[in-house]
Amino acid sequence: MFFNKFKCVLLFMAVLGLTAGCVRIQNESRDVALEGISYPARLYVQDDCIYITHATDSLEKAAEVLVYDRNTFKFKFRFAGIGEEAGKIQMIAGHSIYLAFPPGKVAVNGNQIVVFFDRNGQYIEEKEIQGAMIQAWEGGYVAWSSFNDAEGVNQYALNWFDKDLKFKKECYRIENQYHTVLKKNRLFTRDLEFRVGGNFLFAKGVDNDFVISAFAPGGVLSHRIHHDYDRLLVTEAHRQSVLAGYRNHPLFGRFFDRIEKEIIFADTLPAIRTLRADEKYLYAQMYRQEEGRTEFIVMDHQGKIESRQSVPFVWKDILENNPYDVRDDVLYQLVQRKDEKGWWLRIIPLEY
Repeated sequence: MFFNKFKCVLLFMAVLGLTAGCVRIQNESRDVALEGISYPARLYVQDDCIYITHATDSLEKAAEVLVYDRNTFKFKFRFAGIGEEAGKIQMIAGHSIYLAFPPGKVAVNGNQIVVFFDRNGQYIEEKEIQGAMIQAWEGGYVAWSSFNDAEGVNQYALNWFDKDLKFKKECYRIENQYHTVLKKNRLFTRDLEFRVGGNFLFAKGVDNDFVISAFAPGGVLSHRIHHDYDRLLVTEAHRQSVLAGYRNHPLFGRFFDRIEKEIIFADTLPAIRTLRADEKYLYAQMYRQEEGRTEFIVMDHQGKIESRQSVPFVWKDILENNPYDVRDDVLYQLVQRKDEKGWWLRIIPLEY
């Protein structure tokens, strides 16, 4: 089984067309050079800082955190990294650490370990957690955990933990798109995506239509956000692009013949690709693209659509986006220079 620890969210870079009759704002952007970035994995904007999880080698897992000033874009300091001593990360789920931002701290999650630092990158302590992809929420944390149900099918559960990382409640569950009994990888069917915004925890994944579940403090379902949306068909170009991604992957390429036999393609792409959230808005990245621009739908926390944006957004390759985050009506994304010798921070104000 090759997919349990590999997030099989496969993207196609040239999805064309926009929903008929929708008015979209054509956003402009500016690029600012960031120093010292080699192989970035994730980007977080928090308060006055930009945090980038980073590796110094293309085959190394991204366990170091680079910190930049959000206003001047100057490098401030770095912390974490791979190692066995205090303040280092020993185990990583996937290819990068995840960050969470409890008051006055930065929590670095490398699989089932969370290493806490202060906001100056000074080590505080390390704790265990039965989960990954941690985010801070309501004095505690949310993270997903993987387990096999009674039929042996792998499930992802989105769980709520207290401030000491003790399990409190399961909020949401989704079956792994790799069916561990049938040994089939059902592409474009299931993707667990969750974000904290204000007091709410937003999650999507079980339903591939435009459906987002919103949980209130205590892990109680508050409401569901649903909008009609014309999903795009999975074309032969999508399929061939996915297969090429596996065939050329440095790890999975050696198993390509077996992987190809296990793939089942859905008929349509999910409505929503990724989510971001802040204190005021929920931002949904869609699969639709046109002339280098990607559709984003901006909603309030109750789901009312505030605007549709056409954003000059970069998809890294068939497997993922370039790292990005949205905060206070501004989208930040890392864009590699054309000579591949450095990175720009693309800054895109979202208009309403």
